[in-house]
Amino acid sequence: MSSYDEVNDSNESESANTESQCPKCKTIVDQQQEFCNNCGTSLKGKANRTSGPLLGGMIKDHQTKQIKHARYAILAVGILTILFTIFTHYELISRHRSNSGQALAAILISYALGIGFFGLFVWARKNPYAASLTALIIYITNIIIAAGMDPRSLPSGLIVKIIIIAALVNGVKSGLDYNREQQSGREIG
Repeated sequence: MSSYDEVNDSNESESANTESQCPKCKTIVDQQQEFCNNCGTSLKGKANRTSGPLLGGMIKDHQTKQIKHARYAILAVGILTILFTIFTHYELISRHRSNSGQALAAILISYALGIGFFGLFVWARKNPYAASLTALIIYITNIIIAAGMDPRSLPSGLIVKIIIIAALVNGVKSGLDYNREQQSGREIG
């Protein structure tokens, strides 16, 4: 092998180490570039995904932990709804003796909501974004309806309500990040 061939081979291997492919248009790009010269796709996200198994694993662990927190927030809402219904069952009936049908309807709706949150908890394992968003909307809607029926219920348990809403919002964000990561993995792979 001549010295020319050796130099040529070493230049090719160096360029191979600094070049990669755009995930969108498959154009050869330098790994230092932030955007593809051909289609303008951001290459920064690609670098972050391939920046090493340790960083990727830490990000995934963080997302998994946040999704787990969101799932347990949904579960907590379900448990609290059921417990609240059990403890207020007799009060609702005694308060609405003249209209026991209304009290029974309120009790059944509360139990149905609690069971619905258990269903969302299970669903959040497969689709954390949609389940967390649905739980957040239902929870806030329930607070608004309860406040409309009895304004004194709004400040009651305010700190718990804020904590649950914050956990559900974090779950929505984590679920959205998870969906984006899954989507980008499908586009590249």
